[in-house]
Amino acid sequence: MPIADASQSLLRCSIQFDLHTGAVATWVNHARVTPDLSFVNDGWGERPVSFTRNKYSPFNLGVLTYASIGASGVSTLPGGVADLTFGAMRLSSTLQYVDAGTGDQQPQRTTAGPVKDSDWWTTGPGVFACLPMDQPAHLDPSPQPNAPALPDLQVPWLSATSGQVGFGLFVSKELGNSDTIGGDSLERLTINCGRVFSGPSTDNYGQAIAVGFVYTLRLEDVVAQFGAQGLSSYNFGVSYPVELRQCQFSWQTDASIYSFGQIARADRVGLSYYGNTALKAVRSTLTFRDIFCTDSAVCESVVRMYECSAQFDAWTIDFEGAATVPSDSYFWASLGSDVGPTQLALRDCQVGTAGPEAVAVRLVAGNANAGLPTSSRNTGWCTIERSFNTFFDRNTLGVVAVDGPLWQGTFHGLPPARPELVLTTASPGASARIGLNGAVPPAVTVPRPAADPIPDLPGLVGYYQAETLRLPADGGGLRLPNDGEAITSLTDLSKAHNDGAAVRTAPVYVSKQVNGRAALRFDRNGWYQFPSMHGATGGGTLFLVTRGNPIVDTAPGGASLRRYGLAWSANFLAAPPAASNTDWAVYAARYTTGAKRFLDLWANGRHYDSRRRDTNGDIKFATPLLGSVNNGLDVFAGLVAVAVFVDGGLSDGQVDLVNRFLLHQHNIPV
Repeated sequence: MPIADASQSLLRCSIQFDLHTGAVATWVNHARVTPDLSFVNDGWGERPVSFTRNKYSPFNLGVLTYASIGASGVSTLPGGVADLTFGAMRLSSTLQYVDAGTGDQQPQRTTAGPVKDSDWWTTGPGVFACLPMDQPAHLDPSPQPNAPALPDLQVPWLSATSGQVGFGLFVSKELGNSDTIGGDSLERLTINCGRVFSGPSTDNYGQAIAVGFVYTLRLEDVVAQFGAQGLSSYNFGVSYPVELRQCQFSWQTDASIYSFGQIARADRVGLSYYGNTALKAVRSTLTFRDIFCTDSAVCESVVRMYECSAQFDAWTIDFEGAATVPSDSYFWASLGSDVGPTQLALRDCQVGTAGPEAVAVRLVAGNANAGLPTSSRNTGWCTIERSFNTFFDRNTLGVVAVDGPLWQGTFHGLPPARPELVLTTASPGASARIGLNGAVPPAVTVPRPAADPIPDLPGLVGYYQAETLRLPADGGGLRLPNDGEAITSLTDLSKAHNDGAAVRTAPVYVSKQVNGRAALRFDRNGWYQFPSMHGATGGGTLFLVTRGNPIVDTAPGGASLRRYGLAWSANFLAAPPAASNTDWAVYAARYTTGAKRFLDLWANGRHYDSRRRDTNGDIKFATPLLGSVNNGLDVFAGLVAVAVFVDGGLSDGQVDLVNRFLLHQHNIPV
C-alpha cells in the first residue's frame, strides 16, 4: 500500500481480497489507495490476480518496499524507516468493507456507513484474529449466545458458514534473503484451532502454528488449543533455532508439537490432553527442559522421535489412572540415518502408570533396514540419570527396551527392583546394552543350537561354507587354501553335490574373517554358477552369510528367487532388501507356493518383510549364480562365508533354526 507520508507514526491499513471476483482493495487511514499487486504472493502483478480455494496458503503479513516509503532509484532502505510494528491486527474470513472501486481517497465504508476507529475494537463478522497489542492475552466475550469465548487468535479449520475454508498461522522465511534472517516471535498470544464460532466441534484438524524455512523463531507465553497439532511443520525445510518459553499446548488430536528438521529448545512448557503423542519429531535436534505433561486417553508414546538427537531434563508426565495410560512407551526413539550417531539424554524425568506391554524408554533400530548398521547409520547412545525411580508403574515390562545391539548406554542412579531395568525385544534378541552406572554390556549373539540343522533340511540342493573348503595337495590328499588363492570350484556339502564353477574372475580365499572363520572375496567381475542345480516345487529358500550384498539368482533370465539391485524378488513379487555395507549379517529369503503365495525376508533372524501375491507364478532353479555379474546395474565386491539353496519354502521354525545356527556359528550380535 502506498503511504503518502512515511514519517507518520500510526497508520490504519486495511486490505481486502475478494476470492470470488479477484478484486483487491486497500485503505490507509480510512481512505482508499491503489495497491501494488506485484507483492501479492510473488509477482501476481504481471498477470490478473486470481484466487483458488485451498487448504492453506502462506502469505507475508507485512513487507516494507521502496515504493511504500516514497523512495526511488535506491538500493537500500533509508535509515530509520525500515521498521514495521503492528499495534493492533484483525483478520477476517468474510468481506468487511464496501468497495466503491472509483479511485483513490474514497472513504472506507461498511454496509452500516463510514468506518470509525472504534469499529476496529469490535470482533466483527468472520473475524478469526483480533490482537489488541496494548492488552494482555485474553478471551474476548463471545459474539453469540451460549457459544464459547473467543481467544485472541481463532483458527477455524471449518468455517461457520461454508464448512470448507481453512485458516492457520504460518511462519516462513526465504532463507537466501539476508533481509529476512532475523528474530521472529509470538508473545502473549492465545490461539484456538479447529473450533468454529457456532460452538465446540469434534472436527479438530489443522495446524495452529506451522513453521517452515525459518531462521530464529521464538514463542513466549503462547497458548495453542485444539486442532490436530499445536506447533507444527508444513514443509520439509529446516528451521532453527525454534525457542519455546512458558507455552501451553492443549487438546490437540494428534500431537501437541510436531517438529520436522528443527533445532528446537523449550523451557517451562505444558503439553496437555493430546492424541497419540505429545511430542513427535523427525530428523530434529531437541533440548526440552522443565516440561509438564498431562495424561491422554489414546496415548501410544508420549514422545516419539524418528532419527533425532535430544536432551530432555526435568519432565513430569502425569498418568494416574489405569484407564488412560501409554500403550507403548513414554519415550520412543529410532536410530538416525545419514546424520551420525544418535544421542538421547534423559535426566530427572518422572512418569506414572503404563500399560502392561509398555516401557519407560523404547530404543528402536529395526524400524528401518531391519536393525542393520550401514556406513551412514551406525550406533545410538542413551543416557538415563535419576529417572523413572519414583512413581513408575512396577507392573510394566521394564524401564528400557532395546531391539538390538546398535543402541547402548547407561542408567545412573538407584536401579528399580521391579520392573526389569533393561530387556531386549528383538526376535531373536540377545543384546540389551544399557548398563548400570557406567558399565555398558557387550554385544552378544544367540545361544548355540544343538547341531548343524542345514544338512537335514528337506529340499536342500546346495550348501557352501568357505571354512570347509579344501584343495588337492601336491603329495596327495587335501589341504587348506592359502590366503588370496583363487577358488575355481565351490564344493557342495549337501547330498546333492551341486558344485559351483567360477566364471570370469574367480573369488579368492581369505581366512579368519568372521569369528575366526574363512570367507570368499569376490571381485566386481566374477561369480559362481551351479549348472547341475535344479528344483521341482516352484518355491525356494535361500540363506547367505555375507559382508556386502552379492547378487544371488536361482534362474538368471527366468522366473527366479533373486536378490538383485534394489530388491529381493520372486518372479513378479518384490520387496526392498535390508543390507549392511559395514558388518557381517545373516540373510534369508523364502518364497512359498500354493493358494497363498508369500515372499518373506529375514536379516539377522529378524523377520522384517512379507509380501503376498496369490497370482504370482512359480520360481525355478536353473543354473543359479552367486556373486557379481558387473553389468553396470549391480556389482558386488565383498565377502561371502555361507550360501544355502533349498528347493521349496521351509517352515517358520526351520528358517528360525537355521538363522540361529548361522548367527551363533559366526558370532554375529543381535
